[in-house]
Amino acid sequence: MELSSIQNITSSDLGKIMGEGSYGKVYEYEKDKVYKKFGYDLVADECGIHKSVINEIAQLYFISSLDCDIAPDVYDYHISLEYQIGIIMEKYDTSLWDMKVRLSANDIAFISRQLFTKLYILLKNGLYHGDIKPANVVMNKKTKQIRFIDWGLSHVKESHVIDHISDFLDYTEMFSDPSTILYKKIGKKLDYAKCDIWSTGVTIIHLICRYMHKKYPFED
Repeated sequence: MELSSIQNITSSDLGKIMGEGSYGKVYEYEKDKVYKKFGYDLVADECGIHKSVINEIAQLYFISSLDCDIAPDVYDYHISLEYQIGIIMEKYDTSLWDMKVRLSANDIAFISRQLFTKLYILLKNGLYHGDIKPANVVMNKKTKQIRFIDWGLSHVKESHVIDHISDFLDYTEMFSDPSTILYKKIGKKLDYAKCDIWSTGVTIIHLICRYMHKKYPFED
């Protein structure tokens, strides 16, 4: 996959907003696709394209080379001369945070196995997501197949334990490993792999609480 020079994607080509985060918005686009449009300020910054944009595109490209179902399929990368960068990706029905249906115990078990299987593949290849949470896991409602999204904080490292993790600390606090708090306070080394494992575990707890109590543990 290479960056395309497509310049005819306009607002009229896009459907409703499917999701919105720190780095951009995701729109409905064509039948089974979505278009992730990065924020103008991230692309047209005086220092160049924001590293989170470059990072997400790089990691999605890397994941596609693994030939595994970890992230939604990427159909094209789009760049225009008007400071617009976007990714055309496979569409999924909902995130584990936004879903309206109540999952069964079997559904949660199936999703949990997928989460840790996909995480194992990531860690085995030295890739760390950096912000695993229900909002960053999308699901097909019918098959209950899941994929990780939002790779702006992810990275590849040769070593699992590193010292400098300032960018990694842009995590979502309620799903983060306690060691990130220790790093902030006393400079303790951070193990990226353990952070992703912890966040995956809290994501599963989030689903179990919804199943048992009909509400999420962090709703209030």
